[in-house]
Order: sequence, then structure tokens, then C-alpha cells
Amino acid sequence: MKGNVRFHWWYGVIAAAVVLVAAWVAGIVYYSGHFYPQTFLNGHDVSMLSADEASERAAAQHWRFTVSEGPETWTVTAQDLGMSVQSLDYGRCLADQQVWAWPAHALFGVGQNDRDLHETVTYDDAAVEAFVAQLPCVAEEGRPAPQDAYPELAADGRSYTIHPEVLGGRAQSAPIAQAIRDDINARFGGQTKGAVDDVTFDVVERAVYEHPRIGSDYESLVSAVNTANLWLSTSITYDIDGIAGAELLDAGLISQWVSIERHDDPVYGETGELVDTNVSFVPVYNGEGAWTWIRAMGEKYDTAFVGGTVTCADGAEHYIVGGGVYGWITDEEAEYQQLTNDVSSGTVTERSFAMKQEAQPIEPKMEGRYVEVDIAEQHVWLFDGGVPIWDSRAVTGSPSHPTVIGTFSIYSKQTDTVLVGDDENKDGKPDYESPVSFWMPFYGGYGLHDASGWRGDDPASYGGGIRYYNGSHGCVNLPGPAAEWLYSQVEVGTPVVVH
Repeated sequence: MKGNVRFHWWYGVIAAAVVLVAAWVAGIVYYSGHFYPQTFLNGHDVSMLSADEASERAAAQHWRFTVSEGPETWTVTAQDLGMSVQSLDYGRCLADQQVWAWPAHALFGVGQNDRDLHETVTYDDAAVEAFVAQLPCVAEEGRPAPQDAYPELAADGRSYTIHPEVLGGRAQSAPIAQAIRDDINARFGGQTKGAVDDVTFDVVERAVYEHPRIGSDYESLVSAVNTANLWLSTSITYDIDGIAGAELLDAGLISQWVSIERHDDPVYGETGELVDTNVSFVPVYNGEGAWTWIRAMGEKYDTAFVGGTVTCADGAEHYIVGGGVYGWITDEEAEYQQLTNDVSSGTVTERSFAMKQEAQPIEPKMEGRYVEVDIAEQHVWLFDGGVPIWDSRAVTGSPSHPTVIGTFSIYSKQTDTVLVGDDENKDGKPDYESPVSFWMPFYGGYGLHDASGWRGDDPASYGGGIRYYNGSHGCVNLPGPAAEWLYSQVEVGTPVVVH
């Protein structure tokens, strides 16, 4: 019984071996005339096909390429391009499969994913160009031209944005022609592994329309918009004459002074022909607009050289004509320079205007201490808080040398000095040299001072109609004690109202 068992075991081994050998031989026979699984020819799956079947399926003559635009399609074929195929030796291709190792390749896919068989194909490249050139999406007249991106002021008028570029309505020929060449190379040039699908080139999806020269990312455009927006970020709150926030200067107004210019500069070749154009965008700050605004602010807030009403000694409000230097005077040039610097750096701040002179406004009345000179009454008062606290008779300028009228301020104080007159009679000498003890000038050579040396200190020698026959050269003469007391009560900057 043991011998019979041993006989049946060897019989089974031999039978299995015979089956395997037979299967292997059968596979050799089959794959000698058929391609392995996962074998591609020109992008077409030729797995398990014979040489003839593979040749028919993968022939270059079946190649076609479609261009579409919306519902419209246009197709070019191998025949249109005059394709010429140098066929492969399919028998050699099959022999190269090493059929003795078919189980590893056919059953386990060893090496098959890396094998592609390709034909050598030539075609008329000029025919590619001709096909593309006649496409309606390329050749049709009347389609809109591309539009460059450009800067524009935002709807709120407070910043600049970039209006995006717009593609033209005509497709570019070069990308379409190159896509055809790439597809041919992929199918027949051995550059692509595995299956290659039939191609439909959608010009809308691929966005191959004519591109404008200037896009939203154009460096000069982006830089100009950023600079303009830096300027427009400026915000200056002005405190004027003690009024906090009296004026606000921000993008709402500055945007009227800022623009962005496009410059198209021609570029010439060595022989003088136009070869290109350099496009640049330049942010522009209109200084004249700033000047106009600063002057307007001066007219609005400056109080010097303008008239106003003042409560005088008689208790009534008198209009004082302009011409004096007392009051606020905007330093327009300094303010322009400061404003230009602030805008260039996008400054956010709170400050006052640059001023040449600062003082309280005339209207509706002077505050603090001020001196009133009434030419008609030939009288001088010192007010404090709108109340006269001192007065004196005086002598003002003669008809030929009238005292200036207007609103001024004492700009200096001196004791024991000599007033030197002009040489009006042209004799080479000053018309007068008058020593004074208390000198309080308020405008040029005009001032308040004592006249003890030539008029004495008797109040009766002052006032009335003396100025008509013995008036001063324009100054306001006071008795010595009056001038001394006034000198002790006023400071540099004390207003002087002359009317």
C-alpha cells in the first residue's frame, strides 16, 4: 500500500509540471503574435492585439485635433497636415517582448508600464500654421481689441484702484499651433507614456485670446497706485485760533491734487527705427491745487490786514479799517512745504497752520489789554478786558505826515533812545533827532512815546486841534508821565488800534 501512495504522489507532480510547461509554451506561442497587456502604441491601448490589429488601431492616419470656441468646432486631420508615417516593424516589436518571460510580463505586469511603441511621423508644419490662421476665432474681423489695465479713482473718491485688463476677442494663433505640435509629439514622438486621449482645444477655457500689454500686475502701474494711495492716506486735523479740529484735510480733498499719468516713450533702434514703446505710470502731485487751498485758508482765517469791529472807549463798536499787522498771518510758503512733506509720507497728525504771526482775532472785541488811539479825539486809552483803565491826551501826525490807521501790536520797547527822522528836505541831514525816554513802536517808525523835550508835560499841550498846525511826523506823542505809566503797563505784542 505504501508503494502505491508513493506512485500517485509522483504522478501528480509530473502532471502538474506537464500542465505548467504546456501553459508556458502556449503563452510563448500566443505572445509571439500578440502584445502584452498594458502596451500602448501612439497613445492607443493595443493590449492583447496582433501586429496587424495594433497597426490598424494605432495608425497615424486616424489622428485628428479639434479646436472649439463655445458651440463652434473646427477639426484638422492627419490628411490635412500631410502626415507621413514610417511604420514600425511590428514583428520586431513583438520579438522584443521576450516571450519566454511572458508570465512575468503578462501576469504580473513587470516592465509593461514603461513600454510604449511609437511610429515615426512627419507632417507639414506650414499646414499647421495655415489651419490655425484661417480659424474664425483667430481671423475674424471686428472682434474687440484687448484693453490695458489702468488706474482709476475709486467710487468714493478716496483711493486709487487698478481697473483690470480685458482680453481681446481674437485668439492668438501661436498657442493653438503649438498645442497641435505638442499633441503630435505626444502620440508619435515617444514623449508620453500610457494612453493619450483625443484632444479638443477650447480657446475660451485656455484663455488664449490676445492679451493686453499692461496687466493688473504691471510693476510700474502697481507702484504708481501704491504711491498715490500713500499720499491719499494723509489726514491732517488743523487747530486754528484755539478751535480744535477747525479744518480736516484728507483724501476727500487731496484726491483733487493727485493723479496718475501714463507715459508711452518710444524706443528706437540703432538705425533710428521705432522698435518698441516703454510704458510707465507716474503719480503726480498737483502743487498748484495745494497752493490754492492754502491761500483760501489764509483768506478764511488770517485776521491781519483786514478790518474788524472793536469796542472803543465810547462803549460803541467801531469798525477799524484794514492795514494793520496785528492778527493771524499764515506763512503760506512754510505751510506748503510742510503740507507737501506730510502728503509725501502719508502723515496722520493734528497741528496748526504754519504762521508768520499769531494773535487773537479782532472780532467781536479785543480781549486782554490793548491800546486805542482815537485820531479824531486826539486821545489814547488802555483797555483791559474791554474796560478802559487809563487814558491820556495825545498829539498824532500832521496832515502832511498822518498817523497810520489799522490794528497793530507793539513790537519793541526801549528807553532813552533818539528818534531820527528822514532827510525830506534833502539837505544831507535828518530832519529831526529827538531824544525820548519811552519808545513803544507798533508799525515801522510809528510808535507811542513821550514828547516832554519839545511839548512839555502839561496835558493842555496835547489834544484838541494841535495836530493841524503842530502835529508829529506820524508818531503818537504823550506827556512824559503818561508815556512812562503806559510803558510800564504794556508788553511786546500788546495790540494797538488806531482809528
